[in-house]
Amino acid sequence: MTACGMDFSNRYDYAKAQGFFADERKRLEDALVVFVQDPRYAEMKRRGASEDEIFYAFMIGALEHSVYPLFADPDDDNRFKVLERPDYLYLVQLRASAIASEVGRRTDELNALEPHFALKPALQRPALRDGAMFQLPPPSQRECPYGCGLMLTDNQSLVQHIEASHAAGRGP
Repeated sequence: MTACGMDFSNRYDYAKAQGFFADERKRLEDALVVFVQDPRYAEMKRRGASEDEIFYAFMIGALEHSVYPLFADPDDDNRFKVLERPDYLYLVQLRASAIASEVGRRTDELNALEPHFALKPALQRPALRDGAMFQLPPPSQRECPYGCGLMLTDNQSLVQHIEASHAAGRGP
């Protein structure tokens, strides 16, 4: 943050940096969707590439689309570093734990309200898939992560739009 003229102890600067990282993580999720639909990924899986090789190719693919996979390392005084596979897995695990905690907390809230408001007949619970995770319906539209404001109906259309409009030096 210091190199960017920002002060880590200033709450406004800290909030800006935190927002930047949140936006980049969302864009990294979108880049993952694009990456797994790329023929490079299919070829790597076919030839038996290691998880580390695949992750490296994913990071390079993200960088090719101007997605910057950075994180603040809590073990190194919150210095910004390029995301590596163990760090990515750690962040995914933190997010999964946060989701599980929220589901548990919300379940407790609903159970506490149930005797007073008869919520169960009025609420539809999302269907569970195998395992302990919820499967939510896909979004009806996907917004282009590159800020052009275009809304697309499915992942394939999003990938085609990104490749046509935003790949390597074309478009905003």
